[in-house]
Amino acid sequence: MRHYQPGSVVQMVRDAIIGRCRHIAPRTFLMVAAAVTGLITGVTAYLLKKTIGFVSESVTGVIHTDGFSLWFVVLALCGIILSAVFQRYVVRDNVENGCSRIIMRDLRERKYYLKKRDMIAAFIASSLTLGFGGSAGAEGPIAFTGGAIGSNLGRFAGARKSDVRLLIGIGAGAGIAGIFQAPLGGMLFTLEIMAMPMTTWTVMALALGCVTSAMTSASLAGFRIDFPVGSFPDFSLGLLPAVLLLGLFCGLYSVYYNTTGNIAAGLIARVRTWWGRAVVSGLMLGVCVSMLPMLYGEGYSAMGRLMSGDYGVLGVNSVFSDMATPPLLILLAGAVLLLKGIAKASATRGGGVGGDFAPTLFAGCVAGFFFAQVSDALFGVRLPAVEMAFVGMAGVMAGAVRAPLMAAFLVAEMSGTYRIFFPIIIVAAVSYATARIAERVIRNVKSCAERAR
Repeated sequence: MRHYQPGSVVQMVRDAIIGRCRHIAPRTFLMVAAAVTGLITGVTAYLLKKTIGFVSESVTGVIHTDGFSLWFVVLALCGIILSAVFQRYVVRDNVENGCSRIIMRDLRERKYYLKKRDMIAAFIASSLTLGFGGSAGAEGPIAFTGGAIGSNLGRFAGARKSDVRLLIGIGAGAGIAGIFQAPLGGMLFTLEIMAMPMTTWTVMALALGCVTSAMTSASLAGFRIDFPVGSFPDFSLGLLPAVLLLGLFCGLYSVYYNTTGNIAAGLIARVRTWWGRAVVSGLMLGVCVSMLPMLYGEGYSAMGRLMSGDYGVLGVNSVFSDMATPPLLILLAGAVLLLKGIAKASATRGGGVGGDFAPTLFAGCVAGFFFAQVSDALFGVRLPAVEMAFVGMAGVMAGAVRAPLMAAFLVAEMSGTYRIFFPIIIVAAVSYATARIAERVIRNVKSCAERAR
C-alpha cells in the first residue's frame, strides 16, 4: 500500500483521479472533462468581468471629469505600466498575445501543456489594462485563460496528449462563450479561428463545454442581453443595396483598422527597453482616450447608448461635448474610427493585455452609425442608424478578425435576436471577402513597387 505524507493530499487526489480515469471510456472522459473545463472557465469569465468593473469604478470614482481631462492620460499610463511590471517581475512571462501564442506557436509546435501560472496571469494583467481604460477587450485573455485551464485539467487527470490538445480548444471556446454568454460564438471561435480538427464526438464535447461556460457565467451574472435593441422590423429587400455597400465599407475599414494598428505596434516595438515601450504605449493610449473618451475601456456602455439613440455619447467628456450638432457627430464618429486601431494597439502591444473582439465590435457599431449618417447627409438616403450600427458590428469583426461565421452568430447572440440575421450574414460575408481582396491587392502593389526599385 502506498503511504502519503501529510502534505501530499493533492497528489493523493490526483492519483485517485488518474486511476479512475483509466477505467473510463475515452469519449466519456472527454465529455466530463469538457463540462468541468466549461464550469471553471465560466466562473473565471464572470470573475474577470467583475474584476475589470471593480478596478474601473475604483480608479474613476475619485476622478470627476467634465470636458477634456488629462486624467485619462494618467490612468492609461498607469494601467499599461502596472500590467507590464506584473508580467515582468511577478509571473515572469509575456502574456500580451496569449491567445495568438496558443494558436500560432503552442498548437503548431505541439506544446499542449501550458503553465499553471497561465491560468491567472492574463486574468490579472488584463484586469489592470482594461480597468484603467485600455481600449481593448477581455475575450483574448479569457480565451487564453480557458485554454490554460483545459490544459492543466487534462494534465492533472493524466489525460492523453491528444485529449489535452482538445481541452485547450474547448477551454478557449468556453472562455469566449462565458465572457459573451454566447455558446455558438465560443464554438465557432474554436472551429473557425483556432482551426482545430474536430470529429462528431469532439464537437459535442466542445458544445458541452461552451454551453456549460455560458450558462455558468449567466447564472452568476444574471441572464442579460448586451445590446437590448428591441424588435427590429422585418428586413426589407429595398435595404439590400445599402447592406451590400455597408459590407464593402466595413471590409475596407477593417483593412485600415488592422493597418493602423500594425503601424502603431511597429512604432512601439522600436523602443528597446520594456519600460520605454510601456511608457510610449501608455502615452499613445492616453492621448487617444483624452481626445475621445468614448474610446475608454471595452466600450460596451458606449455601444449600448449609441444603439439606444443617444448619439451624444460620441462627444461625452470631450472638448466637443457642448457642440453636439449632427454634422459634428458625424465628424466625431469618423475621428473615433480613425483612432480606434491605434488605441487598441497601444493598449495591447507595449505591456498591456487585451483582446481583439470587443474593439472590432465597437468599431463596427460606430462604422454602421457613420455609414447611415453620411448616407443621409450627402445623398439624402435615410437609413435606420440603429440597425446599421448593429449589423456593422459583425461586418468589422468579420473583416478584421477573419471569422465571418463567428462574427455573425456572436452578434446575434449578444442581441438576443435573429430577426435581422439575413443582413448580418450578408455584411459579414461581404466585409470578409472585401478585406481579403483588398489585402491581396495591397500585397501585389507592394511587391510590384519593390521590383521596380
